[in-house]
Amino acid sequence: TPYRRLLRKFRELDREKCDRLVELRVNLATQVSAATEEAEEDGLSEDMTYLARVDAGLEQLQACDVAVAAVLEHGGGTAAHLRNRLRQNRTNVDAVAETLRELAADMSEKAANVAARLETLAKMCTTPAK
Repeated sequence: TPYRRLLRKFRELDREKCDRLVELRVNLATQVSAATEEAEEDGLSEDMTYLARVDAGLEQLQACDVAVAAVLEHGGGTAAHLRNRLRQNRTNVDAVAETLRELAADMSEKAANVAARLETLAKMCTTPAK
């Protein structure tokens, strides 16, 4: 399956893709954190702060953390290597989990907005024309 092929890629070449994934995660987390702090210092609204975080690489960080979680879920030596590399870079799975929870909450909010819009459209379809 594609999922298993992806996981095999992280085992190849002495797990160098794990190392690169951690490197990307650390850099993106630093950029997003800096953008968040700057936006808050500037007194930006929640929406503007979110946009600043997106511009700094929030979506790439989230994608990175989904990949990290997939490797960790699989377990084994590759997951242990990844956990070790995270620790060496002064981060841990708690930071990954926080990013994933934020992504899940954002997806839930967007889904609720889409559902509400669809319900409005459905009502419009069943309302007699004037």
